[in-house]
Amino acid sequence: MISEKPSASIKAIFLAAILLHSEAGFSAHRVYVLHGYMSAPVFMKGMQNSLEKQGYHVVNWGYDSFRPLADEGGRLRREIASSLAPSDSVSFVTHSTGAMVVRLMLDSAERAADFPRIYRIVMVAPPSRGADLADPFARNPVTRWILGPNITALRTDSASLANRLPHTYDEEIGIIAGALNCTGGYNPWIEGPNDGYISVAHMHLGSEKEFIITPTFHAFSALDGNVQQLAAAFLKNGRFNSRQ
Repeated sequence: MISEKPSASIKAIFLAAILLHSEAGFSAHRVYVLHGYMSAPVFMKGMQNSLEKQGYHVVNWGYDSFRPLADEGGRLRREIASSLAPSDSVSFVTHSTGAMVVRLMLDSAERAADFPRIYRIVMVAPPSRGADLADPFARNPVTRWILGPNITALRTDSASLANRLPHTYDEEIGIIAGALNCTGGYNPWIEGPNDGYISVAHMHLGSEKEFIITPTFHAFSALDGNVQQLAAAFLKNGRFNSRQ
């Protein structure tokens, strides 16, 4: 777990002010939720509902897993820039490959004068350093054709897109990983604790503020009520446990 940055209290005050004044025509804060690979916004509906109950304005944003992820990252950046003012702010909650779409968006967004402030990011089961399950599928030409070109971007080797993207970010990032327990995983063919698709080791960015492991299987992790509560806690407090 990365130690809390000195500016955390200032950020908490900043977000509270945004939530208080957004409906009065002042700065607005919006949370974008993104689904995973070969999925759809309906699988993030529970997350959306959970965050909306906390008072957030949520956009359940869909993308095409068969289009290049970089194109989808660019589309996300353009949509946010066109719908929010530079004085506004935005946070993200992603599942699986949705984290890569946001990572692909970050570099150009951070350099754009017309882009709102990026506040906090929660990544649920992210393939930060690739997805272990993608490796055998990417090697097989038949499954590579069926699963689309992005399956190669999810490999765990150093040449993959997942590993060529930056792993250090200024934004506060919280990662929720899944595993059967602290020593074992759902998939016996993946070494170490894993959520069935990705090992816990490959979910680490290295620059995240907090990292927590929950007993959730990859495909259903964003549907888990506890995961939804953890995501809301991090968006609000910058930590998963508000009592820390």
